[in-house]
Amino acid sequence: MNNSPFELFRRNLKPLMVFLTALALFAFVVLPVLDSYMRQNAGVTGEDVVASYADTKLTRSRVEYFTRNHQSTVRFLLELAEETMARGGREVGFEINPQTNQVSSIGINQNPNFDTSMRTMMLASQAAKDGFELDDNSLQVWLERYTGGMISNSDINAMLMQSTQNQMGRPHLYEQLRSHLLASLYVNRGYAGLYMSVNPLPGLLPAPPALMTPQEQWEVFLKLNRNASVNAYGVLVNDYLDQTNPSPSESEIAAVYEDGKDRDPSDQSIEPAFHRRYSAKFEYLVGDSQKVLDEEVAKLSEEEIRAEYERRLKGGAFQLPDQPEPPATETPESESPGDVPESPETSDTDSPESPDTPESPESPDEPGGETDA
Repeated sequence: MNNSPFELFRRNLKPLMVFLTALALFAFVVLPVLDSYMRQNAGVTGEDVVASYADTKLTRSRVEYFTRNHQSTVRFLLELAEETMARGGREVGFEINPQTNQVSSIGINQNPNFDTSMRTMMLASQAAKDGFELDDNSLQVWLERYTGGMISNSDINAMLMQSTQNQMGRPHLYEQLRSHLLASLYVNRGYAGLYMSVNPLPGLLPAPPALMTPQEQWEVFLKLNRNASVNAYGVLVNDYLDQTNPSPSESEIAAVYEDGKDRDPSDQSIEPAFHRRYSAKFEYLVGDSQKVLDEEVAKLSEEEIRAEYERRLKGGAFQLPDQPEPPATETPESESPGDVPESPETSDTDSPESPDTPESPESPDEPGGETDA
């Protein structure tokens, strides 16, 4: 009888395989959830409470644990986006900066910190109370859309374990995605009807560039998601050529023309239509008056310009208007017109400069003077 341990293993192969499978499921499914629960609730009674809302109290260890997982999630989503682009995918759930050709947005907040974690957990909890839900199937669809179907689930799991050094599994990743997406949904709901130029929660979510009404959002949704099914078939002209008359008579042509001469052509009608809409042709001349004037001025000589100036000057052009005469000076009231001495009348020959000017008569007071009787 062979007592080799391999023989014992072969005899009990099926029970051992069932036990190992159950152990693997426990290690990869149950333990991460249990570890996450224990970490979140560790020190609730002993540690200091950093925040509280409703019936929930956040301890420092819980917030720090959420922040560490947030950092790992951001790093993993960046690697997942780069791998998607490397496999020929296109940006759907993430965005690429065209200048640097690097991932600029991954769909969730990319700035993990203590304060952001508290706000995210609070808003996600409030969104859940208001009826918003994101189950695991919805998050799986989100990941498939994020990768564009270029990366399988097994590859995503392997990349997650490698990126986080076996510190995070699918439950941890789903917890992070659910919290951030619910928080984003709750904040965006508050933007309805408002225009926010400044982000009310810095570091949590980017403020939208513009806001739409619910009706506009619904119309945009229909543009992206509404489909239509039509039944169409092609019609070949060659299949109907044998049913036509290649040499119609003049009367047949005239009859068809009379039937459609007043009908406008339409590709939705089979009736003949030869009417032409009113049209007109216009011809017009465009000229530059300044260009013509400059050309004509260049043809004139200086003599012609001077002769034209003299002609117009003789005709009364270029004359200054007559200046008005100054008003007469008024006579002072103390003097009467009879008291104003009369100035002796002089002629051109009485000026002192003239050599023929006679000497003035002697004064009557001088000796030898003559006086009138």
